[in-house]
Amino acid sequence: MGETAELPVVATLVPHLFLLPAGAIPPNPSELLGSEGMQELLNQSKERFVRTILDSPPLVSVTDAAILSTLVDGVLLVIKAEHVPRKAARDTLDHLREIHAHLLGAVLNDVPLQRDSYYYRHYKYSSSYYTDVEKPESGKKGRRQEPALTGWLSRFTGKLRRDA
Repeated sequence: MGETAELPVVATLVPHLFLLPAGAIPPNPSELLGSEGMQELLNQSKERFVRTILDSPPLVSVTDAAILSTLVDGVLLVIKAEHVPRKAARDTLDHLREIHAHLLGAVLNDVPLQRDSYYYRHYKYSSSYYTDVEKPESGKKGRRQEPALTGWLSRFTGKLRRDA
């Protein structure tokens, strides 16, 4: 296969914390996530970093999280208080068990601590989960797409096809 592309990570203000932006929504996200390129990205990540945390859309919204859960060492289920119905949380847990994901635990976030009672509201998912990074090029106006996961996977997948 030859040389591999450098991971398109971005340093953050937190020491030893790096970010790999998602980039633009590809026409085939599920196909990219299940590709050899994604496996190579995870392998390189394991070699370079102590821990890699993948943030994905909610499991009930798209197949991305289900695909990723089969590729990683463990899954942490994050449930937003007052937004995720209990049935949706139970269904998600059942689905993770069905696909044999290694569930590490769960986090209940945004719990209102000032109230005595706790309740759930209807969960809403927005396609705004994916965003472009806004960074104008020198001397140019507008948006520039940063190197990101989708670009890296596309380049890697294209390289695999050329090497075949």
